[in-house]
Amino acid sequence: MKKNKYTQNIQRFFKAKLGKSSIAGEEIVGVELTSNEIRLAQLSTNKSNQWILEKFYIHPVDLPADS
Repeated sequence: MKKNKYTQNIQRFFKAKLGKSSIAGEEIVGVELTSNEIRLAQLSTNKSNQWILEKFYIHPVDLPADS
């Protein structure tokens, strides 16, 4: 029972931090790094609280296979 309550508290914490209402009016940047490329995405929300992809960029990277 105690473990279940702990799990619920953790879930509530992350939902509050990652929910749309907690970032209303802010811009979000996403970064994905792979051995082949770097991907960047910039998101914002509009007045209807919908996600808008503002910018998206892919930069190829030439790295050795063992890196």
